[in-house]
Amino acid sequence: MQNPNPDSTPILRFLLLMAARKSLVLWLVLLTCGITAVISLVMTKTYESRAVIAPPQGGSSLISGIMGDLPMGDLLGGLAGGAGGEGRGQYFVVLLNSRQVLEELARQFALRAHYMMEDAKVEDLLKQVSESAFAEMDFDTGMIILTVRDRDPELAWKMAAWLVERLEALNHELRTRRARNSRHFAEREVAQIRRELDSLEHGMTVFQEESRMLEPEEQGRAIMAKYAEIKTQEALKELELRMARQNYGPRHPSVQQAEQELAAIRAQLKESWETGDSDLFMAIRRLPGATMEYLRHERELEIANQKLLFMLPQLEQAKLDEVNDIPVLEVLDPPVVAEKRIKPKRTMMVLAAGALSFLAASILVLFLDRLEQDPAFAASGRNLAARLWGRRRAA
Repeated sequence: MQNPNPDSTPILRFLLLMAARKSLVLWLVLLTCGITAVISLVMTKTYESRAVIAPPQGGSSLISGIMGDLPMGDLLGGLAGGAGGEGRGQYFVVLLNSRQVLEELARQFALRAHYMMEDAKVEDLLKQVSESAFAEMDFDTGMIILTVRDRDPELAWKMAAWLVERLEALNHELRTRRARNSRHFAEREVAQIRRELDSLEHGMTVFQEESRMLEPEEQGRAIMAKYAEIKTQEALKELELRMARQNYGPRHPSVQQAEQELAAIRAQLKESWETGDSDLFMAIRRLPGATMEYLRHERELEIANQKLLFMLPQLEQAKLDEVNDIPVLEVLDPPVVAEKRIKPKRTMMVLAAGALSFLAASILVLFLDRLEQDPAFAASGRNLAARLWGRRRAA
């Protein structure tokens, strides 16, 4: 065979070598592509059935209500439920990919026999099922993509449809369970708050009976007005007494009467300060402490009332959620029976085989050229072949 000009460029020399052995290269490429095409024809076909599911908006009513009424509740609610709908979507993805759902799917469609894994371990079976049926989150759209692949297009469709129905049923079960737990929690809290209110109301009643404090602001104003009136009477009586002493002397009956009246007024002042002068007017010295005690009781009652007002709507909402049967998942793209396979990709396989065979043919052409142009290399090759052949014969 005529060799190319050794002075030509490497690329040109390579092209000349390939042209010189074009029959070898062509037959090798055609043979490889043909074998690959035949293999792709006998390979098991795989079909795919997909469903696009929109996750529900919103979360648990009890948690949402608690978060919504707290400072920075929106931020806390976002952290608890994930960023937008992604957290809820990931929740449903985890449900679909869970071991429980995969085991139910394998039992429902007898996949152990379908995959010819009767003697395989459960973990190996579930691995095969998870590779055939899986869910992913599309973070660009926020949608859940459910994919089922199988050699039987109708079976793939049935499995995908069953998974969609099972997801809704499982979600309903979990929502009902959470709502029931929320209702039990709310009922316990409401009962506890009502017991606390009863105790506080009783404490307030006892305090009012013992202290005679009914309304601090009005009662304090009335007490101080009465006290101011008595103090005014004392000041006027003292002035009257001084004038009587000045005019009549210390032993005059008018002076003695004024002194008795002043003593009675001062006794009334002392009574008002120490013990109170009637059932309506408590002792002035106890007024600050009693007012603070009253306000404390009133504050505790108000807090308990606000807690009760907060929990009662949550209890009612939890009761509604527990019996709510409205579907929360929206199937935007339901699964259908696939008409076109996704594997094997015959065109890609043949093209890849052709490229690899051409590369192998190029290496073979260069190797044969080296054998022809380099006697020492050819001799080494023959010696190596002889040694290998001799060892094989000896073996």
